This record gives sequence, C-alpha cells and structure tokens, in this order.
Amino acid sequence: PREPARADPNAAPPVALAAPSSAAPLSIGPPQTKSRRWMVLAVAAYAIAAGLAAALYFYLQRAPEWIVAESHLPFISTPAIERYPALAPDGSLIAYSAGRLVTDRQIYLRLLRGGDPIQLTHETGDASSPAWSPDGKTIAYVLAKPGQPCRLMEIPVPTGQARPIGQCHFSERSAIAFHPSGSALFFSDAAARGAQSRIFKLDLENGRVSPVTHSKVADTSDAEPSISPDGRTLLYNRNVGAVRIEIRTTSL
Repeated sequence: PREPARADPNAAPPVALAAPSSAAPLSIGPPQTKSRRWMVLAVAAYAIAAGLAAALYFYLQRAPEWIVAESHLPFISTPAIERYPALAPDGSLIAYSAGRLVTDRQIYLRLLRGGDPIQLTHETGDASSPAWSPDGKTIAYVLAKPGQPCRLMEIPVPTGQARPIGQCHFSERSAIAFHPSGSALFFSDAAARGAQSRIFKLDLENGRVSPVTHSKVADTSDAEPSISPDGRTLLYNRNVGAVRIEIRTTSL
C-alpha cells in the first residue's frame, strides 16, 4: 500500500468558509434619503406656517387710537354769539368772532392752554371771519355795516391799530383766506349789484383785485374760500340755487 501524503509544513493553513445566511446583508451606504427629505420638508412647512401666523397676527392688530380728553366739553361757551374760530400758525392761539348780535361782534383772542379772552378789535359794526397771516403777526377780518359794502381789515397781534386793506364792491358780508405766501387775500364778493358772489383775489402789494371762480349758471354763488398749504389749490363752497351745496376745488 501507498503511504498517505504528508502535509507540507510550509503551506498556509486551510480557511473555513462560512455557510450562506438567509439574513439580509448590512448596508454600508449613506442614510436613508427619503426620511431625511421628509424631515426637511416638515421643518420648512412648520417655519412657513409660523411665519404666516405671525404676519396675520400683526396684520390684524388694530392701530392705536388717539383719544382727546374731554373733547365733548365746549372750549368757549358764553351767552355771546361765537363763530369763525381760526387757529394761529404756531397753534398757541385762536381768534374768533363774538358778540350779543350778528351786527356788533368783535374779534377775540384766546390761548389754547386757557385763560381769559382778549378783545382784539373795537369796531363800530360787525367784525367777523378772522384769518391769520402766515407769519402769525396780523389778522385780517371782515367789517360789515348794514347797507354798505364790507371792508377788509388787518390788525397786528396781540394788539395794535386796525387798518383797511381792501373793500368789497357790492356784498355786505364776506369770508376771507390768506395765501400761504402772505402776498394775497382771497374773499367772496358780488361782481355786480344783485349778482351772485364769486371768489376774488386781492393782491396786497398793489391792491389789484381779480376774479378766481366763474360760472355760466346764473343761479350759483361761491363763498368760504380756503387755500391749500402749497398755495396751488383753492377750496370753496358753491351754492346751486336752493337745490344743493357743492364743495369745489380749482387750480390757482
């Protein structure tokens, strides 16, 4: 019989091979991509929802309300007839017309912080419709006397001598407004005897009077002029017969 083969002492030891397993192999790749993507989308959706909720909250917040204390109380209340309040340019004073009748009123001044009124004019007739000059140094007003065209007057503030600066042609009463430049005065007056009133401009430098408003309808009258702060627009009332009253504007 043949001798069994001898093992080679220099050969590598045999390697045992593992049997195949039915378990799934381990993954050595990147984490699951779908889970991370859904997590990112969820965080983004939450952030957007939170931002929209915050924006809606601030949008629905009401603006702060300004409350004037005791606005229901009269600022000036006497037995006299008080009308035509006009605020000084610096906001410290008001001028107004007051008197027992609408034929003998005078212009008064009063501080907004209180105190007794000061009588500014001492006219024979009815002084009304005070208008502050833009610099606050003078007040223009209308002086009316029965059966006479009204006169446009000016007086220094807080005291001084009144002087005439213009005159209506036909109207016994008027309302006036300064141009912001202080160079002109706007007032209402009739263009002819028996005609309806229109708004006119009085140039205080040369005394020239020129019409500002016009109407092709005979039964209309213009009054109560007011000038915009930039001096470009005239605001006034137009009475259209006994039908209606319009608030109108015109470019200067």
